[in-house]
Amino acid sequence: LSLGWGNRGWVHFLQGEFARSVECERKAQEIDAGNVQSRFNLGIALLYAGQPQAALAAYEEGLSLVDDASEDFDLDDCEQELAQAI
Repeated sequence: LSLGWGNRGWVHFLQGEFARSVECERKAQEIDAGNVQSRFNLGIALLYAGQPQAALAAYEEGLSLVDDASEDFDLDDCEQELAQAI
């Protein structure tokens, strides 16, 4: 279920519906707080929704969940988005 809500959130993001994206990504997090991709997507959606401090918090939470041995994320992209948020 978490994956479905996260995917729905990403579709809303791509359509420019940032508030709806945030809602869906938060729902995904309620279902599975360990869903790292959804946490980063939440950060991006928050950033574009004009909430840079909340975006920063979501990114930091996502980074705390990343296990370098098991997760394969482009952290450079995340760092670039973080720089925009600050």
